[in-house]
Formats: sequence, C-alpha cells, structure tokens
Amino acid sequence: FFTTKPDGEGTGMGLAVVHGIVQNHQGAIKVSSSEGKGTAFDIYFPVIQDEIQDRKKEIEEMPSGNEHILVVDDEISLVKLQKRILEKCGYKVSTAVSGMEALELFKEHPEKFDLVISDQAMPKLAGLDLATELMRIRSNIKFILVTGYGSDTVLNKAKELGVADYILKPIAPHEFSNTIRNVLDENSV
Repeated sequence: FFTTKPDGEGTGMGLAVVHGIVQNHQGAIKVSSSEGKGTAFDIYFPVIQDEIQDRKKEIEEMPSGNEHILVVDDEISLVKLQKRILEKCGYKVSTAVSGMEALELFKEHPEKFDLVISDQAMPKLAGLDLATELMRIRSNIKFILVTGYGSDTVLNKAKELGVADYILKPIAPHEFSNTIRNVLDENSV
C-alpha cells in the first residue's frame, strides 16, 4: 500500500481496490514503470458477449425495508451512492464520513439504528475498530463491513467480533441490498 497523503489522511488502498475491481471482472492489469519517467497502468477487461440486463428492472426487484441504517465511509461519493440506493429501497439512512463521526452519532441515539454499514479502510477509526466500539455500547447492533481487500485476517477478525456479514468492493447494488435484507431478517421476530 502506498499513499502520497500525510499520515492519517490516506490509506494507500487505491491500487488494492482497483486490483479487486479488475479481478472481480476477470480482467488484468499491466504495469510499466521507469524511474524519472513515470508509471503507466494498462487495464484490460473481457469483451461482454451477452446482452446487458435492464438496470431499472434489477433495481425494482431489489429487496426493500423501512429500517434505519447508518452508512459510514470516508469517501463522500460512496456514502452518497449507498444512501441513494438504500433510500430507493425504502430505508431511513443516516451517514457519517469518518469512524469518529459515526461513533459520536451512534452514542447520541444507540437504539435509533437497526444496522451499521462501514468501510474498513478509514483513517483514525477503521471499520473493525468502529464495530468493536459500537458493540460495547450496544451488543446486539447488526454490522456489515465493506472492504476493497478481503484478506482472510480481516474477515476472520470480523467474524470473531460478531460482524454479521461483509461486502467486497466494488459494490453491486443488487448484492448490496440482498446482503442488507438477509442481515436485517436474521434472528428477527
């Protein structure tokens, strides 16, 4: 992992996320680098042979609900995207752009939320650390971890902590909503 940002401001996860996206689409990355000249990344994706399904129909078929979800990610564009998807599915959504902001929001009204969805790679308070803190406040809070790099170490620690499920980036809307609905329905009365 590499970042050019100052300490505490960057995670260096960008290339790992791109690598995950390319792998999930059965693609390849070719890197060429020359000192003093720069680096080039060539990204290759397979040609799509089948017709692309109508996205509108896919969104209409996504599971829905009316629960209150807290979405946490330090990338504002991802927070906005997740919020838009969830609101189209009928959920009430609160957002935070850092683990610390989410913790403070949760402390104010811990019973308000039915589910927390958090990115793992965030400065100062990463997703699993946030899960630990929230579960100290309310042990039965349902938590979904979002990660661009699904290492066994992170996923095993998530399981040990009692994280309900995880979602790998890039997030597919239908998978996203199915995972949320499954977690919310698990152990419900």
